[in-house]
Amino acid sequence: MVIIRGDSRFRLFLHTGLVALAYYAGAKVGLAYAIVGGAVSLVWPSSGIALVALLALGFEVAPGIVIGSFLANVSVGVPLPVAAVISAGGTVAALTAAMLLNRVARFQITLDLSPHRPGCGAQHGSECADRHNRLIRRGPAADHRVWRSLSEMVAR
Repeated sequence: MVIIRGDSRFRLFLHTGLVALAYYAGAKVGLAYAIVGGAVSLVWPSSGIALVALLALGFEVAPGIVIGSFLANVSVGVPLPVAAVISAGGTVAALTAAMLLNRVARFQITLDLSPHRPGCGAQHGSECADRHNRLIRRGPAADHRVWRSLSEMVAR
């Protein structure tokens, strides 16, 4: 059995490789539904894969998104320079979405604060309700400036 330390380079290499593989697989599924020139699709599961990878594993796995996207685009005949630009654009989009979720919405990928989790029965209802109220106060719903500015943008 091999034990991998939590902060090792091998672990980062492994995670980046898995992200590249998952992105490539999602891209191949999306490209199966391509409607224009074999490279433009209405369905792109790789966007979700990239976003979850960045939120769950951290921004250091972003090279896996670049690699997976590049290989997927080259595999359908997209020229190398175009594939490089597409892969850079897809990575920037996923990084932007992850940063906005982290900084603006204060998104948390954990599920341990949910009031509906097991163990939140009648005997622990007040504890779970208190935990839920703290989550709501910290979440984006409490930041009225965000919602006010969004409603003003929609009204225009």
